[in-house]
Amino acid sequence: MLSHGEDEEGMPARGPGCSGEQLRRYASRAACLGSAFHFLAYYEEDTGREASVLIEWGESGCTVRIMDEAGCSAESVELASRALPRLLGAPGLAARVACGEPGMGEGLRYRGLASLIVEGFRRDVLPCLQRLASTGREYFYVAGWNAAYALGPGEERSVTLPQLPAVVFAHTHPGPSCLPSGKDLRSFADFFSGGGIAEFIVSTGCAFTLYLVEPLPEDDYWLLQDAARCVTTAEQRGDGLAYQECLQRLSRARALVAALL
Repeated sequence: MLSHGEDEEGMPARGPGCSGEQLRRYASRAACLGSAFHFLAYYEEDTGREASVLIEWGESGCTVRIMDEAGCSAESVELASRALPRLLGAPGLAARVACGEPGMGEGLRYRGLASLIVEGFRRDVLPCLQRLASTGREYFYVAGWNAAYALGPGEERSVTLPQLPAVVFAHTHPGPSCLPSGKDLRSFADFFSGGGIAEFIVSTGCAFTLYLVEPLPEDDYWLLQDAARCVTTAEQRGDGLAYQECLQRLSRARALVAALL
């Protein structure tokens, strides 16, 4: 579990773009949006009905309201409330879930929730990581399900962390390229299969993201693993054209979107 507002030792002095308040605010919002994504997925799977969510923001977290035109199932909402912390490996969720009422407004679905996570990252986190990308070593940023974040240094060419239950994971590349390596893609597969919503790679020249727009199907997990093997082989051969062809395999994913920010 991440501690609130946690910056690791070895951080360079604070500067423009690395506001702890911005990083903390983003982690809190991302935790609520990511929880809403999974509450919606659990509810739809349990009821077999399509629904949407409204988020009520509060100082100590948020409440996710399930909006179901057929009438919200309080039983399914209660099951989601009990099951999701265990499924995500995150007992301290920042979000609560409850039934919505007719007339409360138009809700969001998966793509809308993910878009807010990505746009928030662009606004609140990207400037900080772009600054850190110029320091000559890799850095990471993690937004946890408990609304906390961690920011810290890795090695010169890698970030090695245990698999953390988190909604967002980002790291920097010290060179100009933000495109993923085979190792990155394998890490992405594990992250998404563990419940994560969005991954980011930031360099001095660009930023790459891969994020979910619906619950991850098994086929997309294996597609990521296949792309990772292909990319690794292309990297070993130094074949840039083959690398691009390998990366194009991501366009076949049903639930994942790859983009440059």
